[in-house]
Amino acid sequence: MGKKVTVEILQVDGLTLVGKADSGHWVVFDADESHGGHNAAIRPFETFLVSLAACTAMDVISILKKMRIPLKHLAVRLEAEREDDHPKVPKYIKLNYTISVDSPDAVDISKIKRAVTLSQDKYCSVSAVVKMAGIKVDWDFEVTE
Repeated sequence: MGKKVTVEILQVDGLTLVGKADSGHWVVFDADESHGGHNAAIRPFETFLVSLAACTAMDVISILKKMRIPLKHLAVRLEAEREDDHPKVPKYIKLNYTISVDSPDAVDISKIKRAVTLSQDKYCSVSAVVKMAGIKVDWDFEVTE
């Protein structure tokens, strides 16, 4: 049996909520004022997308480190297009990884591609859930100095 995860959500005021999971760290959620919120925090759907980008970023950083790729900085940009009708799930998600290294010409690009592929196809649990939901995920990467 897998590890059980517990999440707690508490209402602060209207649609302003705070949530905490087993790590013990709190996160604030809110809605737009037109929906009864205070527009004071990230939306739940945005948090889902941020979680996907963070999950795969952590994987890629760890894998590149194990491959001894001298990473200076990694950035992930995610774009999603949502359906017009509720529940407004994503039609597709596109991830772009920008990988900064000291000497781009000296880096084996196939290793970087392998790191991203491993994250997307094996290690990132958020990406796995997205794909199980039938949402198309595309990605590309660029290597910069």
